[in-house]
This record gives sequence, C-alpha cells and structure tokens, in this order.
Amino acid sequence: MFRLALALGCTVEELGERMSSSEFTEWAVFYAHDPWGEQRADWRTARLCELFYNAHRGRDAPALHVKDFMPPPPFEQPADQAEADEEAGVRLYQQLKVIAAQQSARGVSRWRYQQPRR
Repeated sequence: MFRLALALGCTVEELGERMSSSEFTEWAVFYAHDPWGEQRADWRTARLCELFYNAHRGRDAPALHVKDFMPPPPFEQPADQAEADEEAGVRLYQQLKVIAAQQSARGVSRWRYQQPRR
C-alpha cells in the first residue's frame, strides 16, 4: 500500500479514503504483472551485471544469473551488514581480478582508455 501511495503522490491515509478495496486489488494484480520502483530498478541493474560478467568471464568460469547480482530483501539482511558488505566487496574484487588476468593473458587491453585513431 505504501508503494502505491508513493507512486500516486499521496499518503496512505488519503489512498485509503480515495480508493476502494476492489481497485486496490486491481492495482496489486497490475503490480504483480508489471512491477515498478526500486525492486524493478534492482532487477534491471542485476541484468546488466549478468550480461557484462558473462560476456567477459573466462571459459572455465561458471555463468552467473540475475539472482546472483540481486541485493537481498531487507528482511533477509544479516545482522552485521558492514561485515557482509565487506565480504561481498572482496568477492567482487576477486572476480574482477580473475577477469582482468584472463583478458591480460589474451592480450586484450580494453580496460584502458585508448585515443581514437585519426
């Protein structure tokens, strides 16, 4: 209900006064079919990360999927968030080092800016 109120630019109380329960149910069905907001933005970002990682991974590296890049829902976050964030950062750094080493071994130098030829 809070997301819908935010999307419609009103308070939850105003939404409750203006909208019938049947219309709210229709909104819920619509959101289930075509979500919007931060969850959708997280999915789009995770999809881009998936595409980038899989395009640049080594032959022996496993393919990753959207779910591997999605942040956990707020209710599933560990109690010590700073430690979990640090561990995730270390894992990401290690994955990027592997990709850079593989690219370097193949003589690929995409990671540096190169002046365009004139």
